[in-house]
Amino acid sequence: MENLENQNIQENENLENKSTQNNISNIEKQKLKEYRETIRLLQKSLERNYNNIDIYYIRAKSKYTLRLYKEAIEDFNKVIELDKKHYSSHYYKALSYMSMSDYNKALEGFNKLIEIGHKTAEIYHYKAVANSILGKFEEAIKDYDNVIELDRSYYGVYMDRAIAKMKLKLYDDAVLDFDEAIKINSKDLLALSNRALIKMYQQKYQEAIKDLDVAINLDNVDYYLYYNRGVAKVNIELNQEAILDLNAAIEILQSNIDLDNPHLFYIYYNRGKVYKKLNNYDNAMKDFENALKINKKDDDIYNDIAMLQFIQKKYDEALDNVEKALDINVSNYLSYLNRFKIRYEMNKDLMDEEMMMQELYPDLENAYKYSNESIKQDILELAKKNKIASKFVSDKNISK
Repeated sequence: MENLENQNIQENENLENKSTQNNISNIEKQKLKEYRETIRLLQKSLERNYNNIDIYYIRAKSKYTLRLYKEAIEDFNKVIELDKKHYSSHYYKALSYMSMSDYNKALEGFNKLIEIGHKTAEIYHYKAVANSILGKFEEAIKDYDNVIELDRSYYGVYMDRAIAKMKLKLYDDAVLDFDEAIKINSKDLLALSNRALIKMYQQKYQEAIKDLDVAINLDNVDYYLYYNRGVAKVNIELNQEAILDLNAAIEILQSNIDLDNPHLFYIYYNRGKVYKKLNNYDNAMKDFENALKINKKDDDIYNDIAMLQFIQKKYDEALDNVEKALDINVSNYLSYLNRFKIRYEMNKDLMDEEMMMQELYPDLENAYKYSNESIKQDILELAKKNKIASKFVSDKNISK
C-alpha cells in the first residue's frame, strides 16, 4: 500500500512538472509571437518615420531576441549611423557576432565600445573570451588583467585567466590564479581539477592527488577525476591504488553507457601498463586488447604489447606487433629499438657477428636517428652490450 501511495505521489509530481514545462513553453511561444508581431508593426512605423532611432533599435532588439542576428546587426548599424556612440547598439551588435561565432568582428565591436568610453569589466571580459577562442591567449590575459583591475570580484575571472595561462604553459602563474579562484570558492571543481593537472605537469604528484581527493569528495561520479588521480598515483608507484581509481573511471563510463568516450582508450591502456608493472600479464593483455578495440591507430600500444610478449618470450608475436607499430608511425624510435631487442634475442645464438651486424644495425641506427639526446645515450649503452657494439659505437665517435 505504501509503495502504491509513493508511486501515485511520484506520478502526480511528474504530471505537475510536465504541466509546468508546457506552461513555460507556451509562454515562450507567446513571447516569440509577440516579438514577430512587434517587428511587423515597426516596419509599418518606419515607413512613416524612416530615421527614427528608437524604432530601429526596438526592431533590432526584437530580431536579436529571435536570434535573427544578421538582420539585427543591419538594424543596429542603422542606429549607429544615426548615433555613432549609441552604447546598446554597439553592445548587442558585438554580442550578435559572438553568437554567430564571428569572434574577430565581435572584437571590433568590443574595442569600439572601449574606444567610446565604456571601459567596463564586462566588456573586457567578453573581449578576453573572444581572444581566448581565437587562441590569442596573451591578448586574453591582458584583457583579464583589466577585468581584475576594474572588478576583482568579477565572476570566474581568475579561473578564466588561469586557463589562458595554462595554454601558454605559464604553469606557476596559472597556479596562483587557481589559488585565488579556490579562495573565492573552495568547492570550485574546475579550479581544483585544473590545478591538479598543472601539479601533474610539474611532477608534483602528491599535491595533485590532494586536489583530486577534494574534487572527488565534491563529485564522485566524474570519471576524469578518478582517471587523473590514477595516473598521478602510478607516477609515485602507488600502483594498487591507481588500479582502483582506473577501475572506478571505467565503471562510471560503463554505467553511463559512454563506451565511445575517447578517454576510455587511455584508461584501459594506462591500467594495462600498471598491470604490466605488477607482473599481472594476463590482465595487462586484456586491457591492451580492450584499448585496441577503441583505437587501432596508436603505435605506442602495439609497442607495449610487443614488449609484454617479449617478456613472455613470444618473440614472433612481439615482432608482428612492432611491425604494426611501424606501419602506423615510421618515426618512433621505440619501435626500432624494440625490434632490435626482439631480433637480437631471437638470433643471438644463431648468427655470427657479421650477419648480426647486417641484420640488426639498421634498427639501432634508426632508433638513434629518431630519438632525443637523453635516449641516444641509452641506445649507445645498449649497443656496448651486444655483438654489434664495435661498429655502431665507433660510427658515433664514442669510445667504448
